[in-house]
Amino acid sequence: MLSHLISTIDIWWTKLDLPSDKVSKFEGYLDEIEIRQINKQKFEWLRNRSIITRGFVKLIISNYLNMDPVGVKFSYNDYGKPFIANDKSKLQFNISHSDEVAVFAFSHYNEIGIDIEKIKDIQDMDGVINICFTDYEKNWYKARRDSNAELFYKVWTAKEAFIKAIGRGFSYNPKNIELTYKSDKQLLISRVISNEFAERNYTIKLIEIQPGYVVSVVYDGEKEIKIYHCDEIP
Repeated sequence: MLSHLISTIDIWWTKLDLPSDKVSKFEGYLDEIEIRQINKQKFEWLRNRSIITRGFVKLIISNYLNMDPVGVKFSYNDYGKPFIANDKSKLQFNISHSDEVAVFAFSHYNEIGIDIEKIKDIQDMDGVINICFTDYEKNWYKARRDSNAELFYKVWTAKEAFIKAIGRGFSYNPKNIELTYKSDKQLLISRVISNEFAERNYTIKLIEIQPGYVVSVVYDGEKEIKIYHCDEIP
């Protein structure tokens, strides 16, 4: 199953509020450290969503690598980005969730990041824009008659997905990446304001998963996107 990722990027998605038998099944994939971390969350519904998210990513990885989900272990880089421990397959992945929906992105070799956000009103929209938009982005965003929360989230998720792809987390200033609006379904990277990433060929894809959500995927190179529901896992 891993071989087809040479030419594609796979996106998997699921709703997180699933029956208790599913929660119990996926909890069996987790180790003691993972369960202890999840149990620190105050509410049961949050704990269950975390179990489903972690369980599904292990199940998907186990299908790509033809192994038991229980044997899938994670390590983390200095900025908190997860990767598969002791893996030589070069399988790359990233996870994001918002409200009741989780998304998982997989590639072979290519750096990858994904971000999902549920569209909702933001009280201090101008303040948030000032924090994460460059002057150039502010100009084209505010000049558009259809500037709204959905367009804002497209920019926001694209920047988040880029930062996740390069594995730098919140240490990387979102203004270091500058985007150009091409259409409602496409944003382009106009420049990256940091020498170490400026020469790489990153692609942004805006994809539709569920109504009311915005999803952006960023990866190094050019590949076709394929989208699957987690119910399709063998």
